[in-house]
Amino acid sequence: MRKRTLLMPATMVLMMATAHAEEGDGVTAMCLDRYDADACACASKALRGEVSAEDFELYDAIGADYMERLEAGEDMSAAWSAASDTQAERLGVKTSGLLKRTNAIGRAHRAAIKACSGED
Repeated sequence: MRKRTLLMPATMVLMMATAHAEEGDGVTAMCLDRYDADACACASKALRGEVSAEDFELYDAIGADYMERLEAGEDMSAAWSAASDTQAERLGVKTSGLLKRTNAIGRAHRAAIKACSGED
């Protein structure tokens, strides 16, 4: 029993380190289809400073799922809706409420992209 107790914290640390290394990939990927990597990295960093950590994580998760769905051939609207539905279900909230939240995050992301790409 003692071994299991000691393994659990080590496993959790490893999982957290892996998640942290990939955090922001979904946010950045949504930008890369129209802008260069430097502008997208700048925008992701700026967004992280504009929204709560929880909102950034949510938007990042939806973005990663959305991009996977696009790559699998779904159209943009269906991909975003399905990715949003998945996160709403995970959080136990209505998709309509989640979309209000992510729309605000998306506006902040677009503003950051414009600023970072020199379109501002």
